[in-house]
Amino acid sequence: MGYFKHVECRTLIKKKESSIEELALGLRLDNDENGIEPSSTEAEFYSSPDDIPDPADLDKSIRNLMVFDDIMTDKKQTTAENYYTRGRSCNCDSIYLSQNYTHLPLHTISANANLMVFFKSSALVVDQLFKNFASVDMSSDEFKCLCKKYWSPKYGYLVIDMSRDYNELKYRNFLYK
Repeated sequence: MGYFKHVECRTLIKKKESSIEELALGLRLDNDENGIEPSSTEAEFYSSPDDIPDPADLDKSIRNLMVFDDIMTDKKQTTAENYYTRGRSCNCDSIYLSQNYTHLPLHTISANANLMVFFKSSALVVDQLFKNFASVDMSSDEFKCLCKKYWSPKYGYLVIDMSRDYNELKYRNFLYK
């Protein structure tokens, strides 16, 4: 396993020519070379859902974060669903990155998410979002107008914060206030 610079890491990620372990090592070596002190944050990478620990096996004395990325095509969503239904009691937050909201398991992942960020989406997705979240707060036309407004700038997004009421910025185009 050879050493490579941080810029090369980005190139390798884009070309998918290297393993996660090689990228992590390259970033560690780059930090060492540039005198960057590591934080107390640790990262582990798993290439198979079978390797991911059960939420109950996590160290509850520290905050844990599980990021599920590009697993939409996995037939078995059980691992991600376990984190969304049991992770909080194990001091673990979860992030699920997906290109397609309509294919998420509705009764586990979507129903247990507190904060969702949506980039410009198709009319089908807008209708689904309205049906699942906004129909209790506004009309379909109002929601479509809101989406259009928030998605009009390049990289615009809609945040739906399920921990807030409609009058308390449940729908917004910024993460924190």
